[in-house]
Amino acid sequence: MMDEPVYISNASFILVARHDYSFNVLTDESILVEDGVIKCIGPSTSCSKPRGAYVIDGRKRIVAPAWINAHTHVAMYYLRGSLPDHGFWDWIGRIMKLEEETITPKLVYYSSLLGCIEMIMNGVVGFIDMYYYPVETAKACSSLGLITANGPASRDIKVISETLEELRAIKNTIPIINIHSLYLYEFETLAKLFEYASRNNLLKNIHVSETRREVYMVWKKTGYWPVEYMYRMNWLDDKTILVHLNWVMSHEVEYIAEKNARAVFCPQSSMRLAEAGFAPVYEMLSRGITASIGTDGSSGDRFNMLDEYKQLILLYRHNYWDTRLSIYWAYPRIVINGYRILGLNGGVVEEGYPSYLVVYKYDKIRNNPLTKTNVLPVIVYSDHPIAEYVISNNGIIYSPGEIGKLGETIDKALEWIMDNAAGKIDYSRGRLIG
Repeated sequence: MMDEPVYISNASFILVARHDYSFNVLTDESILVEDGVIKCIGPSTSCSKPRGAYVIDGRKRIVAPAWINAHTHVAMYYLRGSLPDHGFWDWIGRIMKLEEETITPKLVYYSSLLGCIEMIMNGVVGFIDMYYYPVETAKACSSLGLITANGPASRDIKVISETLEELRAIKNTIPIINIHSLYLYEFETLAKLFEYASRNNLLKNIHVSETRREVYMVWKKTGYWPVEYMYRMNWLDDKTILVHLNWVMSHEVEYIAEKNARAVFCPQSSMRLAEAGFAPVYEMLSRGITASIGTDGSSGDRFNMLDEYKQLILLYRHNYWDTRLSIYWAYPRIVINGYRILGLNGGVVEEGYPSYLVVYKYDKIRNNPLTKTNVLPVIVYSDHPIAEYVISNNGIIYSPGEIGKLGETIDKALEWIMDNAAGKIDYSRGRLIG
């Protein structure tokens, strides 16, 4: 964290995402950040370095808006690579049993810490999380300078209220309510949770229409499709975050748009778990729905948002047989909407906006040739560049020397996870060894 101005000099490329979702690429220009705000973007002759500024050499580097990972179960870091050949319903049953046998507050803390370090290394400045012991995740990740939106996934209002109070005391933490799904909770419980969230003006984060089986489970119980049922129950509003939506119906998209609800897609996890279907991403974004992407939990296997964006584009094109979801058109929408889901004024690379930025160092072989007209598709479709610096509105939260400083912490966390969890798990079968 640094209080002094940050000056990025002569960046080879600047990916400019504007507040109106327009997109442009600048070359050989500089950026000045002061007091958490982008003060200047332009040639070094007009955007000059102030005295005492921290200087980042922008040559052979790409400056872009930093990411919000809009859906994670970050502490599932310790379960990545588990059950690699299982579909969703078999996978979730085995994973939940394995979690019951292994999960502890300390495991969540260390696993969250490593997951958040990985996120920062991939240009993420914040994330929306749903998992056990959310206070442990918030403590681990906010200590790294990350913004965390987190909350309890509980049926007990008293537990929820107490946990939210703990979360409010943690820096950079946005308290939310996590509601796992319509199929896992009783409908009376769901009504109480949504009412509590609305009364307390909280974001509500829920998995919806992820699988075909789930859709028909809800239909059988209610006579409505999942999003349609939420609409009928008045559970949709601008603080409702609907995650997955692989099997959402066309008329439900209209309900989401009408109520200004938010949407999050997790394409890699959906493919890995053989969930089929896929959200009508272009149609939702075209309707003005605030929609973004997330890497999900262990079924996402990594916290790389450039890669998740790549999967989003490719999966949509594969399923819908067209290229309407343009890589240039979708990029500013997906990036900026991650911030808008959280109510943050970020993701915009314009003067006067908060300085949520990532500086990528591109590779001479894997990320070339680079020009103004191909830089975005190269960093998305090819091997992804390395995030060398990550800047939030509080200053630099990641720089080249950071991993060295965190080395002992990383080793300690990895050793504890191996000794107390990972070393005891048969990942291919999703159960404890022995």
